[in-house]
Amino acid sequence: MNNNGKFDYLDIMRGWAMIIMVEVHVFNAFLKPEIKLEGWFPILDFINGIVAPSFIFIAGFAFIVSSKNKIDDLRSLGPLFRKKLKRIGFIFLVGYLIHIPYFSLKKNLFYTDESALKRFCNVDVLQCIGLGMLILLILRVIIKSERIFNLMVLFFLLVFVLLAPIVWHIDFNKFMPLFFACYFNEIHGSLFPIFPWLGFLFAGAITAIAVGATASVARKDKDKYKEELFMKGLAIAGLLFFVAAFPAIHWFKTFTWFEIRPSISFFAQRLGVVFILLYLLRLYCKNRNMSGSYFSVMGRESLIVYWLHLQVIYRLYFGGKNINSIVNQSFGVIECLISTLILIVIMIAVAVIWGSIKKKYPESVRKIFISFMICGIVFFCIL
Repeated sequence: MNNNGKFDYLDIMRGWAMIIMVEVHVFNAFLKPEIKLEGWFPILDFINGIVAPSFIFIAGFAFIVSSKNKIDDLRSLGPLFRKKLKRIGFIFLVGYLIHIPYFSLKKNLFYTDESALKRFCNVDVLQCIGLGMLILLILRVIIKSERIFNLMVLFFLLVFVLLAPIVWHIDFNKFMPLFFACYFNEIHGSLFPIFPWLGFLFAGAITAIAVGATASVARKDKDKYKEELFMKGLAIAGLLFFVAAFPAIHWFKTFTWFEIRPSISFFAQRLGVVFILLYLLRLYCKNRNMSGSYFSVMGRESLIVYWLHLQVIYRLYFGGKNINSIVNQSFGVIECLISTLILIVIMIAVAVIWGSIKKKYPESVRKIFISFMICGIVFFCIL
């Protein structure tokens, strides 16, 4: 998405998130456990912890940008609506395929144990994003008033953030199937349940709405600096969130009931960093054509990069083993850095080649994709 280059920084930010995400999974899978106890690792761990909030935030921001001036098309339930619905469905599909125990219907039905079933039902970042985008799509279609739509987006932001500490301790599997219960909290192993993680998506949507409103006023008043001033204010707010969260978290930790991940302090601290990154990347991309950069291409092809790098690390290939189990957390820092660099280069190459093919032969790619999906379903059913 570049929108004539105006929002190139979204693709750049998503591309940055994908690069760091590769590093996160390589270091988590390969690095020796004792190295993670060294003093520098918490800093790296915090930086790595910004990836998911950034990725989810951009999804909400990009949805608002991509649907701007196309609301009537969405409400007609025409091609644009179906396109977005298919995209959301594909995000869900990829999210669950990553965790599917076996690429075989028979094996999944008869050989999947309880732990494997839990892993399949666990909600990862893609399912979280998919559900958030589905909520936004439904709101965009059924709510005609812009003011009410904006208020509903703000309402969902507050719900997912403020109710997280309460929802965190409820075992929803007592009231509903595990498949749905995994969406609410981490009790059954979900990494990115909707509380509080969808707060970042709706924060992204609210930010996009505010940016669009500011730009509209700036055009009306013929004052190009209003949008710049708003973005600077966003960065300052982000810095305040980031700084204020440290003493707040330190103080709350003195209470036995405090848990950091569902807390408002956790959310505000990471949202603050996302605001700062958004401002800095927008500033960097200003007056630059970034649509052809590697980061931008990685951002546009983030879904295939996300799926593929996890398959390389975790999918079983070598006689029932994967690279993760072969390495078995035996690498030092240098080996992990080299592995990360190699995998990043491979992912960039895949993103560039796939993006180029899609651009040059869109109809052929569509037919190949449909054929691939049909063959995959057939093999899944017969194996």
